Amino acid sequence: MGDREHCGRAVRTLRGRWRLASITSGWRFPSDWAVPEVDTVCSSALFRGDLTTALTVLGGARARTGAGLDETLYDVAALHAVLDGRTDAAPFAMLRAAAIGWADVATTEPAATEPAATGCSPPERAWRLPRVPAEAGKPEALERE
Repeated sequence: MGDREHCGRAVRTLRGRWRLASITSGWRFPSDWAVPEVDTVCSSALFRGDLTTALTVLGGARARTGAGLDETLYDVAALHAVLDGRTDAAPFAMLRAAAIGWADVATTEPAATEPAATGCSPPERAWRLPRVPAEAGKPEALERE
């Protein structure tokens, strides 16, 4: 087995364990969890990369895809539990990096936080929207409600 294959397997294993821990701790929409930045965080954690930068970028990606700050921080805490084997509080530096990335996107891309008001993420909204009955937006449908 080559080094590249071994590295890929290690990233996939960590990603799977992290995803399960995150969903177990309350990630609302499992299909929204996987973003490309997750693999960057996994690689950084496994191969001594810049985890702070990777978590900051992940925090921004989470905001962009509609995850709230609380959900994002629980996700980072789940990663910490998987990496460290403990379920106590995640190190402040990990939480801070994710929160800064999330806040940077939330304050510069207002549409990123819109799902907090609608209750669903952009991918979920894209899935649900075509399923809204065609007559729901017609004035006579509103009058019947």
